[in-house]
Amino acid sequence: MTLTNNLKLTGQKISGVVPEAALIEPGANEAEAVPVTLTAATLADSSDWTYSATAEDAGTAGILDAQPGVTYSGPGGVGFRVTVNNFDTIEHGSSPGEATDTAVMALYVNSDLVAYADEGFTTHAAEIAVEFNVDTYVQLDENDVLRVGVAFSGEEAVADLDLAAGEINIS
Repeated sequence: MTLTNNLKLTGQKISGVVPEAALIEPGANEAEAVPVTLTAATLADSSDWTYSATAEDAGTAGILDAQPGVTYSGPGGVGFRVTVNNFDTIEHGSSPGEATDTAVMALYVNSDLVAYADEGFTTHAAEIAVEFNVDTYVQLDENDVLRVGVAFSGEEAVADLDLAAGEINIS
């Protein structure tokens, strides 16, 4: 028996950086997406990926709708390995009420959380950097938005975090 008319589902690989940025008081139990800068060579070779500072969730709008993200336009049902490395956060000055507030770098497909970074939810002390890394697999359908973000929890959740540049690879 011979198989005919087979279609191998693959998506194009991309890489880039999560640039330095500042997050401002996101509020309790919320998340915020951060910008991702794809390398020019990557974008020139890719018709599957588009970056938007106001990416729209595929399907129902969620908490991160219209925030930064990379939209996948390739064939649906494709799995990707996503790594984000050296994503450092630092808080400049803490108020006493923030002692129980925590933050974690996370990956989202549309507005749905798909993975937390290796350090988990971490309390940030003033002027001490926390490095987050994530290595996971996601399945994307056409028009899904992949986002790198920071999730917050705690009583005050008013952390004002600065981000040091990190690297993102989607393969």
